[in-house]
Amino acid sequence: MSDADWEDPENLDAPESEELEQEAVRTPRRTLAVGTVMTYLLKGPVYRADSPVVFSNIKYFQGALFSRFDELGLRMELDEDDGMAWLRSKREDEYPDEDHEPVARLLPKMQLPWLTSFVLT
Repeated sequence: MSDADWEDPENLDAPESEELEQEAVRTPRRTLAVGTVMTYLLKGPVYRADSPVVFSNIKYFQGALFSRFDELGLRMELDEDDGMAWLRSKREDEYPDEDHEPVARLLPKMQLPWLTSFVLT
């Protein structure tokens, strides 16, 4: 056995790898139900500065949220740099096949404030 195979008795509480350490960082302090997180997004944009617990849950459940909103004809946008998450209706070119059934529009079109639209471009 090499020295790398032996455990350091003084370091038993340390994570075995950086991956475990990163996973612990990604897990939200308080986990919300996926349906609760979906409700927050359906109500409007979620900002990390205003709702850090909800935003961390959006990042944690992003795979499930993407697929569930996709079934509704919606696309979740997540901008981790600016700390925002929001929903938008899918465009025609975002559907996988040309023979898809038209999906009713769930989200009304709304004018974004100038600063928000400037940041998103």
